[in-house]
Amino acid sequence: LVIIDEISKATPPEILLPLLVGRKAILVGDHRQLPPTFKRIKSVEEMSAGELAAEGDSKYKTYENMVTSALFAEYFKEADPTLKCTLRVQYRMHEDIMRCTNEFYGGQLERGLSEQEQLITKQHGFSIVTKDAGGIHGEGSELITTNNHIVWIDSTFNREGEYCSESNREYPDGTFSPSRQNVREVKLARALIDEFNEQVGHRKVEVHEDDWESDSMLQHLDHEGRLPVGFITFYRDQTTAFKEIANDGDAWSRMRTRWPNLSVRAATVDKFQGGERPIILVSMVVSPKLQENEKKAFMKAIQPIKFNPKEIGKRKGFKQGGIPRTTTPFIRSPERINVAFSRAQNLLIVLGNRFALEKVDNV
Repeated sequence: LVIIDEISKATPPEILLPLLVGRKAILVGDHRQLPPTFKRIKSVEEMSAGELAAEGDSKYKTYENMVTSALFAEYFKEADPTLKCTLRVQYRMHEDIMRCTNEFYGGQLERGLSEQEQLITKQHGFSIVTKDAGGIHGEGSELITTNNHIVWIDSTFNREGEYCSESNREYPDGTFSPSRQNVREVKLARALIDEFNEQVGHRKVEVHEDDWESDSMLQHLDHEGRLPVGFITFYRDQTTAFKEIANDGDAWSRMRTRWPNLSVRAATVDKFQGGERPIILVSMVVSPKLQENEKKAFMKAIQPIKFNPKEIGKRKGFKQGGIPRTTTPFIRSPERINVAFSRAQNLLIVLGNRFALEKVDNV
């Protein structure tokens, strides 16, 4: 008997060899998550829409399809019902997070924990309010409550109402990285992680150590007394920006010093597959750039409505005071979105430009 786990990440050659040595095989995996990785000369995030279209007609694409073919998905769909089953009951996520990821599973996922078990084990215990007036929130406005388990924090504008776009890292030779970063989202993540660290520290003082296992927040600490927190993004330059801005340019290991009550990991979604953390922050990054010939018209049109999301959503394009929807294929991959969101156990925070990602087609 041969059992192959994480089958959706295996290439056809990797699957065929072990199948040859067994009389029976059990294939276990999730074809709605990331497929096998295919190393390109350029990564998907670096390619333009034209390059992607040209690649689609090339022999290169044929080879990629052979290597990354969703063999498990094909076998599963075609297999006789007596030879397959779907595991629908999940225990990782709070039910609110599960409802979000259920969009990728046709609503088939079910909560494995009872209502009482979930109430005891899937709480995060955090409450975050704004400390001053700014943006659309007044001082003391609640951003996250203990009853919130999935939160979207809009990164379109900063607290002064200025539009925050993505950018490309400049190399020493004057050229620019084809990857993307969003400084506003890194700063938001840093502020949130600082708050988490402070609240965990306060709770440790307030609650006797013998009672940590029954505390809504402290029960999730690891063996070192730290709360695991993940920062997930879809672009490698955003992880670099996180290191430079949130971690003040120090080595990754120094995050332990900056946040002594947390265990923070920052990585791309591809490196996070298979992992889980009580708190996950997902940085979407994508926020269309303003061209020079659009800035003046945009600033004039957006000024009276910059704190009115409904009105902004009605506008078409920058010159009318609207925000274009994203067209990048990298962020629109349902498998990547699914993996990123489903890493969270108790609290999922999404940082993103709501207008660029609202009602995106062909996901």
